[in-house]
Amino acid sequence: MAKAGFCEQCQANVWLREDGGCERGHPHSAVTSVYETVVTAELPAPGPKKRRWWILAVVVGALLLSLLIGGAAVTAMKPLLNQGTAVAAEWQTRIAEDYPGWQIVGFNVQSFSGTGGSETTYSFGLRPPDRDFAVGVVYVSRDGSEATSMDEVFRPAGRFNERADSLLDYIDRHYVTQGRDVASVDSDPSGRVRVEWVKTGRVGPFSSTVGSFDELEYDEASDMWIVAFSPDATK
Repeated sequence: MAKAGFCEQCQANVWLREDGGCERGHPHSAVTSVYETVVTAELPAPGPKKRRWWILAVVVGALLLSLLIGGAAVTAMKPLLNQGTAVAAEWQTRIAEDYPGWQIVGFNVQSFSGTGGSETTYSFGLRPPDRDFAVGVVYVSRDGSEATSMDEVFRPAGRFNERADSLLDYIDRHYVTQGRDVASVDSDPSGRVRVEWVKTGRVGPFSSTVGSFDELEYDEASDMWIVAFSPDATK
């Protein structure tokens, strides 16, 4: 069975390596609230800067992903865009302010709590104006604080919003046309973007979902995005 736990340095719920350390390179001493799950996941070989990332499991059939922690069911992965629930009025207002003209097409919440604190992730599937596809954006609240946006590109108030159209064009060419849904897009203070994607297929009565991620960097000279790191060497 795969193991996961709360990493004090990441301040997030993470998959664990065989030695009990965090998948992102932190030692086992930084990990608390260890638990097991029936979800199988492989840790790819280290990428640049010795980063280690997990690849989403291949799911065949009607597989439900859930964990039990302290009697509460907690999802192990970020929700897909089509797992929508009712959106509270305050969130509808905030999305309208942060993404004017964007349409909400999916919404989900996942929470985790442990000895290191609590974290709640709000994931929205949003369709940009004049586009026929949706992208996932994420807000995170830690220890009950106000939820913070993880997107600095698509939001008009984001630091790198001038790169939004170029990123949407890249997503259209490299994900949408390949049948991939963009489950989430988040960015760091330097403007580097992480895109998590999923692809669902069906063969007869069976369905399968595969997914991975890519880290993108913006090239100002060409006004284009390029892959800085991806566990998919064939991409």
